Amino acid sequence: MTTTPIDVYMLWSESFRRGWAPIERLSILAAELFEGRVVPLEIPKNKVSERFKTLLPAPISAKGRGALFLAKHPGEVLRLMGHETFRQALAFRILWIIDSFWTDWLPSHRVLSKFDLVGFTLGSDKSEYQERVGGRAVNLAWGSDVLGLGCVGGERDIDIMRVGRQPAEWREDKHTERVLAQAGISFQGRPQPGGDGQEAYEGLFKYYRRSKFIVAHSNLAARWHHTHPKKEYITGRWTDALAAGASVAGVAPMSDPAASAFCNTGLLKFSTTGLLDNIPIIADAVSRWSKDQADKNYRYALMHLDWRWRLNEIADYFNVRAPLLERDLIEIKRIASRNKAV
Repeated sequence: MTTTPIDVYMLWSESFRRGWAPIERLSILAAELFEGRVVPLEIPKNKVSERFKTLLPAPISAKGRGALFLAKHPGEVLRLMGHETFRQALAFRILWIIDSFWTDWLPSHRVLSKFDLVGFTLGSDKSEYQERVGGRAVNLAWGSDVLGLGCVGGERDIDIMRVGRQPAEWREDKHTERVLAQAGISFQGRPQPGGDGQEAYEGLFKYYRRSKFIVAHSNLAARWHHTHPKKEYITGRWTDALAAGASVAGVAPMSDPAASAFCNTGLLKFSTTGLLDNIPIIADAVSRWSKDQADKNYRYALMHLDWRWRLNEIADYFNVRAPLLERDLIEIKRIASRNKAV
């Protein structure tokens, strides 16, 4: 087993920093723990050249550095491969597709064969990915920087918080706050933490850590123009909520295998997305909430949702040592061992 630095490559844009902060966090974490670098890539403008390069023979393999290519969705794969960096002599090439559910956009087997490992986040996509690349397809599910940003119970002055996209009944924060206040429930509308990128992301976690419940619905229950119309899945706010000790409240995406984790951590299930319909359920859950629930959520997230476990799968696959990652996993186990329920 050798120590092999792994660099992390991503297509970079301002919209990426605004909307993909959890994945930017993953890239920073992966580069740090694999003792590599984050390498931002500009989006190629010449699509003809981009496709031509994928027809070239497989890039040369060599001892030394590995490369992790993070793609927001399958449609980015050709763009990543269009960069000269892809054709460097590398020990191995990893592709990790975040919104893996857009399988209609997946490149051919010939294209994907140039990666030594192909990671996908949605577990129910397994058969489609294995059909393209066989055993080199690995489910690297959504996670969170639990060790770095999460926390145990603590005082929580927010009963329920709204973040991200919501169905129509939950979009007007002032109205929601007024209605819930009448039922004795404290509500936090969409936070507006200052800064940009990671500064804003860390600011959002300050609100997560103050909350007992976070509202999050399946994308099929709360449809949006950029979500998949047929497949449902958890997103970063689910894993981030649990990392901070908060439970999730909403219509759960139970066909996503990862959603089962939330059933073990006080998931507050709604049968509908309606605000008024769910007030009695929220009020009852808030009255029964205890610090122990937040502690259990946090420790469960440490052992099951931390990005470091996904990175460890990569290290094991290539039989490489990552001392900094090993150090963090030891610390995760030490913290989680305080609670035998994990």
